[in-house]
Amino acid sequence: MSSTQDLLPHVYLGNTFGAVFIGVALAAILFGVS
Repeated sequence: MSSTQDLLPHVYLGNTFGAVFIGVALAAILFGVS
């Protein structure tokens, strides 16, 4: 169980960072094109 408990926070942080990165990338593209 310890391995699962250690893995979940990393997955959650990874998904959160990924979502933020995608949002920033899309914003940069939109501002760059317009």
